[in-house]
Amino acid sequence: MWLETLTVRTSAGLELEKALPALIEQLCEVAPKLRVRAYSRSPIRSDITLHLLHGETPVSRSPHAIRLAEALRTYGPVDHSVWDAIDPEPPIPVNTSKEEM
Repeated sequence: MWLETLTVRTSAGLELEKALPALIEQLCEVAPKLRVRAYSRSPIRSDITLHLLHGETPVSRSPHAIRLAEALRTYGPVDHSVWDAIDPEPPIPVNTSKEEM
């Protein structure tokens, strides 16, 4: 497993949040095995990050993420990072309440 993160610093956080579902849908159409999750900085929505979890062999940057980063640059500067897993993926409890996290 390996992870790519795309983090955008923007003054148009709400506008970007509205555009994200379409961007993520396009990404998942071309890379159906990719797991994508978006997060916004709390409580101020000036930073939005997307985590792209890959299952295959790591590369320096995936072509799909490079294209997504280009689209995100219309909203602000983008930091594109690649992370290698240190340990095998731990099991994730299915029914975890917020108190347990």
